[in-house]
Amino acid sequence: MSRTKSVKIGTTTQNATPDATADRDAVEALSFPRKLRVTNQMPIALVFAELGMYLIGNTRVPKDGEKNSDEFKFANEDQLKRLEADAEALANIHKYNPAVLIEEISEDAAPAVVEAATAAGEKQTEDPAQDSAPVPPANENTAGAQSPAA
Repeated sequence: MSRTKSVKIGTTTQNATPDATADRDAVEALSFPRKLRVTNQMPIALVFAELGMYLIGNTRVPKDGEKNSDEFKFANEDQLKRLEADAEALANIHKYNPAVLIEEISEDAAPAVVEAATAAGEKQTEDPAQDSAPVPPANENTAGAQSPAA
C-alpha cells in the first residue's frame, strides 16, 4: 500500500520544514488533470472561484450540502499552486496552522474500504443468521406467552 501524498498548508514556518517541502514537491509532480481532496482546517470559509470551491470553516455545523472537505478536479499544476498561494496567504494573515490539507486521492484506498466492508458484512451476516434461527421459535413462544398476559 502506497503512502498518500499530501500538502499541509499553514503559516510559512510550517511550510519551511524539509518534510513539508518534499510532500509539496511530490503532489506538484503528479500528472494533471487530477482530482485532489481539499480539506479546510480553518474556522473561516475557503473560497476558490476558479474551481467552484466553497468549503465551510471547521467550527461551523454543515447545512444543506455544505462541506469542509471535498474532491476537486485540478486542470493543471498552476491551478494547484494558485490555491496553495491563496490558502497560505489566509494562513499567514490569520495565523492559522494548519489551514488547508490537500491530498492525493489514492487508487488503492478503495480496495481497503471494500475489504473492511466485507469483514463487517461477514460479521453482520453471521449475527443475523444466528439471531434469525432462534427468532422464529421465540416469536411462537412469545405469542403464546403474550396471550395469557393480555
